[in-house]
Amino acid sequence: MAGKNNLVYTITKENHHPKALKKILIKHPEIQFVSLMGVDL
Repeated sequence: MAGKNNLVYTITKENHHPKALKKILIKHPEIQFVSLMGVDL
């Protein structure tokens, strides 16, 4: 399946700050659901 290897399941600790999270979410418009510390957004 094409693109399957590009899926984001977890975000590394180095990227746990607002600027990096925003960049990841913009780069992956297919992301529709985000859970941070058990709080669903």
